[in-house]
Amino acid sequence: MNKKYLIIIVVLTIVAVYGGGLLYPYCVKPSAGGFMLAMSDENLSEVEVILRENLPTSFTTEKVDWIGPTYYTVIPSSEFNGLNEILWDNESIMITAAKQENGATYAFFHSCFGKREREYNITELQEPLNKYSLEAKEVNQIYVQFEDNVRLSEIEEILHLLENESNVIKVSPDVLER
Repeated sequence: MNKKYLIIIVVLTIVAVYGGGLLYPYCVKPSAGGFMLAMSDENLSEVEVILRENLPTSFTTEKVDWIGPTYYTVIPSSEFNGLNEILWDNESIMITAAKQENGATYAFFHSCFGKREREYNITELQEPLNKYSLEAKEVNQIYVQFEDNVRLSEIEEILHLLENESNVIKVSPDVLER
């Protein structure tokens, strides 16, 4: 009888350990070590106020220039879908919407003229855009690094506050591997 209980306990222990190991990644809440800001200018004053008042850890900011330039344009939201198709069909320029604000859509350029991002320059990009009264602008990329890792759930509200800032086009959290 004791052997039977011992075998049952051993089997249950193995199942619990093995099952817990499989479920562990789904139980751990993701954390972030910082985030990347895509901005229309270099003015960080409002961003830093939001971070100081809401972030549960200290942080540093750094202008990112080591990944090469990224470009964006601002298109009236009512014209975005039509211009998106026209730019692709006529100019081989692919854009993706990043933010809508005050009737305007901020859009990033991707895969222009059969080239990938960072393989074309702003002058080359601006030529065909002149036909559509659009202006290519360079994104100011800022990395905000946290002193301590923070749970992603703790900074969701901050991410929303930053996304609502007029000079912030996009916020991309730097989610850490589990």
